[in-house]
Amino acid sequence: LNASMKRSQLVAVFLCLFFGLYSQETVIPCDSAVYCYSELLSLVQTLGVFNDSKTFVDMPMVMDPDEVLWVFSNWTNRTREGLLEFVELWFDPVGSDINDWIPTDWQERPKFIETIQN
Repeated sequence: LNASMKRSQLVAVFLCLFFGLYSQETVIPCDSAVYCYSELLSLVQTLGVFNDSKTFVDMPMVMDPDEVLWVFSNWTNRTREGLLEFVELWFDPVGSDINDWIPTDWQERPKFIETIQN
């Protein structure tokens, strides 16, 4: 009886895990038409427009994604230089969308720091 109960419990756990994993909605890791799966992204990465593969995806667009993709669909210069020109026209520099912010409760040396020992 004991072995039978253990087997039943294992089957129950397996079924819960199996149906739990497959009944949930699919999570899409990236939903940007430009930065996730566009031909623009593919060409920028494949042709090595930037030394770092993360540079392009960190550049904010100057217009909405549909407009950027529409202009790109009509862009004929698909060379490395042509893509760099396109990106410079339709994207702002990396970090230009980040604003400095200091929290209102910021303290240079909070009291709890003094209690930390090496």
